[in-house]
Amino acid sequence: MPNESNNYSTRTFNEDYPNSSRIVATYVSGSITFVSWYNIISLGHYSTKVVMTQTNSIEGRQCWIPNNYIVKTEMGKRKLHCEIKYTSNQRVKYFIFWKENSAKWIVYSEKSLLNVGQKATKLSGPQIFGLDIGKLHQFRLEISNKSITSRKRPLSLIQSKSGQSKHFTAFGKGSEQNLHP
Repeated sequence: MPNESNNYSTRTFNEDYPNSSRIVATYVSGSITFVSWYNIISLGHYSTKVVMTQTNSIEGRQCWIPNNYIVKTEMGKRKLHCEIKYTSNQRVKYFIFWKENSAKWIVYSEKSLLNVGQKATKLSGPQIFGLDIGKLHQFRLEISNKSITSRKRPLSLIQSKSGQSKHFTAFGKGSEQNLHP
């Protein structure tokens, strides 16, 4: 189902997320139409202290940067695997992986999304990563608004003692907030 162009992006998206993880983006410049696709591997989530990036210097648009976001895309003839990981409070690491002939390549940056995008493709980082896809932003917002108990993994899946301890602490905080709003 086509996604109308909105204030979040100048591109048009054809998507049925979350029923399908594949999203097709179309951008028209003059008489040329550019088409790219995205396959969302991990939607990621917004941390409590969200980092933002500018997507358009002329209009000053910004988009939120999700943690643990993984997407596969194609720019030109290059198939890219892109990841975003928060390394500490307000620090983000951006990765782009690809293969060329038999060689594997990786570029990363802790400076900015634009920096890693230009190292790999000379294109806009937010567009390479698909951060301007408004529907994904809306799903992340919905997830972050759910109670913490509905977002946590079952304790049986957490194997480390420290992970279990963190799970109990987070569960306690979430329960306390539910009891005493």
